[in-house]
Amino acid sequence: MKRNLFDQLVRMRTLEQMSPLGLGGSFDPGEHAPEHMIKNVCAKVSTDLANRINETVASVGCNKRQFMEAALIAACDRVDQIQEEEGFHEWLDENAQALEVSRANA
Repeated sequence: MKRNLFDQLVRMRTLEQMSPLGLGGSFDPGEHAPEHMIKNVCAKVSTDLANRINETVASVGCNKRQFMEAALIAACDRVDQIQEEEGFHEWLDENAQALEVSRANA
């Protein structure tokens, strides 16, 4: 899809205003968090995925930590949404005792 310059400008400024930090801010949820509230999460990924992440981060113009944090938050939110839609927590409550016995016997 080709957008004209005006549309690009309006979209950019609109998204900047909608960001959590407003105009001029940077999206970095952990930037000002106390050290005791930050935890390192490491994962080894394929070379292809690592390269794709690097290319994506460069094209978006943020750092890798910002990108990974936002992506992980989005993934966790999606899991919550799917589990809510499917009634997972109600099912878990209904089957808690059977699951405990199953895990104990494993």
